[in-house]
Amino acid sequence: MAEHDYVVANDTGANVRADINNALSAIVSQNSKATAPSTTFAYMWWADTANDLLKQRNSANNAWISILTLSTGVPTAGAGGPSLGTDSIIRVNGQTISENITFSANTNGMTAGEITIADGFSVTIPDGCSWSIV
Repeated sequence: MAEHDYVVANDTGANVRADINNALSAIVSQNSKATAPSTTFAYMWWADTANDLLKQRNSANNAWISILTLSTGVPTAGAGGPSLGTDSIIRVNGQTISENITFSANTNGMTAGEITIADGFSVTIPDGCSWSIV
């Protein structure tokens, strides 16, 4: 796990080389660590190990966008979702809910096919939200 400010300071040859190696280490590890990098850039990646999420900085460089779950590779909500075929012509979803899910205020959701909610888990749909199963 590495973090770097991506500024290579003037120094001796050995120190510059170490600084470059640290920057490359941060890049190849997707800036992986439990807390957000202190220096950020538009479109930079961060493997948020505390929350098991791959995140990308937005174009305005003022927020992180969750892209996918690191341990499974499953896209997060709003990241397009899993799909099949050229141009993602078929969207796919699982058949069993094995986590607690709560809709954000003023949002709707849709799921295809028969769905089972595993024992001990729930889906919470606040007033003003809806969930359609087709």
